Amino acid sequence: MIVALLVGYSSFSPRSGIDARISPIVSGHEFSIVRWELHAITPPGAYSRAKPGEVAAVVEYFLNAGRVRALESRLEQAGAGAPVDIPTTRTQLDTLREWQGTVAEQVQATIEGQTMEMLRAQSILSPFPGLPFSFPPVRFALVRTPDVLVVSPRDRIESISQALLNPGVSCEEAEKIESSVDALNVSAMITGIGGLGATYPTLVADDMDLRSTLDTAAHEWVHQYLAFKPLGFRYVLDLLGIAQDREATSLNETVADIVGKEIGAMVYEKYYRDELAGASGQQSGQVDGANNTPPAFDFNAEMRSIRNQVDLLLSEGRIDEAEQYMRDKRDYLAEHGYYIRKLNQAYFAFYGSYADSPTSVDPIGEQLRQLRSESGSLKRFLEEASSLTSADGLKNALGK
Repeated sequence: MIVALLVGYSSFSPRSGIDARISPIVSGHEFSIVRWELHAITPPGAYSRAKPGEVAAVVEYFLNAGRVRALESRLEQAGAGAPVDIPTTRTQLDTLREWQGTVAEQVQATIEGQTMEMLRAQSILSPFPGLPFSFPPVRFALVRTPDVLVVSPRDRIESISQALLNPGVSCEEAEKIESSVDALNVSAMITGIGGLGATYPTLVADDMDLRSTLDTAAHEWVHQYLAFKPLGFRYVLDLLGIAQDREATSLNETVADIVGKEIGAMVYEKYYRDELAGASGQQSGQVDGANNTPPAFDFNAEMRSIRNQVDLLLSEGRIDEAEQYMRDKRDYLAEHGYYIRKLNQAYFAFYGSYADSPTSVDPIGEQLRQLRSESGSLKRFLEEASSLTSADGLKNALGK
């Protein structure tokens, strides 16, 4: 069904003229969902899945993933100007990724089973009332996820075009593509993504920590659940370019974030907290500030401040000043250990679509958290949220 939908997508006209102008620039770099899907559903042995329940294999996989993240971070910092031995780092990264590939199927099967167990414990079975079994089944692939090219106008922050690119676009290639797109008088940025729910199995990045992976696996499943509900259907229409709906993006991503994080936390608490009690930092699932000691540099607060100032400058038509301000702030963040390769309108357009992100000024995030609080159960929240079709509908649902 998904393959048929995606094939049909290719027959629709581009969402805007900018897509046709970007197409030749990214030619040869595009990630094909249809090609990946056809490969994913036909390889020999695809259905001889490993038996879920091997927690030890999952723990070992993600301890190794911590080393992968460190190497990925070095390459990202190199793109931001940090001194890094790029060839050696890439060789080490390839070796670790090769090992991960040998145990990925076992890890996937284990987490899939655990996630479905937690969904059933919350009485969340399917988007169809009365269906006595889980649908769609939780299935994901731990892979190098595609990169995404995000395009925003220069005079405002809004995603007007996105293109999936093959994973592993180098810093040099990214800069070249972005420069070519910027020449069209827009703002462009290429970034990685943690997951992709437009495929089945969904795609989940193989270089994240355990908590992020648990959250993302559930998050992407929620997108597929929502696709059969009014809210998700509007999102699908927007993705296909049939009916543009920016609110649908923010609502869908934030609902998936809320539900995904709750289910991910349940899986972590039941199966992995004790196993990883001796680990530290991201490998144990600990987050900055968990000991209630305020960080010396508040990245989230800084990003909100930057976003607000950029919005102000753009609203006054001071585009060049806003872009210089973002370049200066990018350097300022790097001085405090936060390397962002590209900070521009496209950056805020992409990350701002998650209404609970520090780069978002959308009130939808707080309103959905209020709805979650008022709903009582997670099942009730998902039922309420999935029936929404607009931000106004969300406002009307609050307090009921």
